[in-house]
Amino acid sequence: MDSQFNEWQQAFKKATPKIDVDALIAQVNQSRRAEKRKAWADLVIGFAVSCLCLFMLLTHASEIGEKILFALLTPIPLSVGVWAFMLRKKQWRTSTLDVESLLAYKHLALQVQMRYWWVNLLGVTALFTAVLGVLLTRLALGMSWHLWLAQLGVFTAILGVVIIKYTHIKRNFPRRLEEIERLRTDE
Repeated sequence: MDSQFNEWQQAFKKATPKIDVDALIAQVNQSRRAEKRKAWADLVIGFAVSCLCLFMLLTHASEIGEKILFALLTPIPLSVGVWAFMLRKKQWRTSTLDVESLLAYKHLALQVQMRYWWVNLLGVTALFTAVLGVLLTRLALGMSWHLWLAQLGVFTAILGVVIIKYTHIKRNFPRRLEEIERLRTDE
């Protein structure tokens, strides 16, 4: 009987996760709250940038090319904001009932973060390129260009921040995946 009890006890110890489950749950809950805040911020910022594009279309675009450009650009930031909101909403609603689900949530959150910043990098680069094109066209045609230079400065700063953030996330991505896998094998 004692040997069978010892076997059960050893089997129980092997089956018991070495992960601090309470800490993992706290991390996931904190991550969910942060995702909700970020989701709403994405939506509001996308709306604001689309409104800015519409404002530029209605007040500052004087040539047909500029009007077409801003007409095409206006829905993009809002679309990206809605996409990011839905992506984050799907993530924060993911069910996490056991340790494996919690680790899967962390893995998914990492993948979503990479995809999110990649799409942001593409979108901001497109907007930067469009503003640069308008600025260069206006310079070449001898038209007023000061407003466009100021906008290019703003987009340059935004693009710089997005590049730094994406590079940081991409560089740390493999290490963070390894951490999640290490937790899985420590179970």
